[in-house]
Amino acid sequence: MAEPDHRSQQFIREVHEEYRRDQLSAAWRRFGPILVLLCIAVIVVVAGYRGWTWWEARQAGQAGDQYYSALQDMQQGKTDEATKAFQSIAEHGGRGYAVLAKLQLAGMQAQSGKKKEAIAAYDAISSGGSTPDDLKQLARVRAGLVALDDSDFGAATSHVKDLAQAGNPWRNQAREILGVVAYSKGDLKGAREQFVSIQQEVDAPRDLQSRAAMMVALIDGQLPVEGQKPAAPVVPEGAAAIAAPAGDATAAGAMGGEPTVGQATPAPAAANPPDAAQGQAPVDAPAAPAMDQLAPSPQDATLPTDSSSGDSDADQNSSPAAGAAPSGSAQ
Repeated sequence: MAEPDHRSQQFIREVHEEYRRDQLSAAWRRFGPILVLLCIAVIVVVAGYRGWTWWEARQAGQAGDQYYSALQDMQQGKTDEATKAFQSIAEHGGRGYAVLAKLQLAGMQAQSGKKKEAIAAYDAISSGGSTPDDLKQLARVRAGLVALDDSDFGAATSHVKDLAQAGNPWRNQAREILGVVAYSKGDLKGAREQFVSIQQEVDAPRDLQSRAAMMVALIDGQLPVEGQKPAAPVVPEGAAAIAAPAGDATAAGAMGGEPTVGQATPAPAAANPPDAAQGQAPVDAPAAPAMDQLAPSPQDATLPTDSSSGDSDADQNSSPAAGAAPSGSAQ
């Protein structure tokens, strides 16, 4: 009985193996061609990508050589050859070198005095869909510089205003343009804020920081000190009449005018009159004494004593009103 059981189990295994082979054959007949096509597609895509990168690198290399040659022509003064080379690169070069060539062409237009055309060219670059963001912002900065050179302050501000925000790679250049615009309009405080913000940037270019420091020093010399205003000269009442008689042309000199030729310039009044120095109104001058008071009586004309001899000179220089004392007080 054991031998038939062994044969039956072997037969069952053979049947199962045959059934699995039939299933695998059916699956291959169904999905095999698709897998083959997928493998071929993957190989073609990889080969095409590698070929495209090789062709792009080759084109970039050729464009780089042409761009370098055009730069040399421009430095040597061969403007026509450089313009033709940049135009060829802008049309047939790679994406990066094509944008750089367009920037160079716009810069050459600005140097030749065609500033409106240069600004339009920069605007076309900044609005291009295939232009990288950094080069778009560079085109806007250059357009702002050309507009500033053309004294078009509104266009210069509109091109770079939103580039001055923190974190933008062109923020310092944009702030410099905005500072120059504010200074040209007379807004010294606004200009100073822009240049100080450039000085506070640790990663700002050194030459840009130097220009910002120069502008801050220039503006500080023009700004008035806070809380300090130029004081107007204080002229007490009657000072003009004392300095020059009424009707004399030299009174105009006391009030800020120029004396007439041939007229004497009056001596300047005291810088600090006693009453004006103490913040009080000037006291009216005493009335002139009578003629009989100027000539003392014989009994009053006594010689000074030794104790008053030191004050005799001072009494002689005193005013007549102060020196003429009544007879009763002298006795």
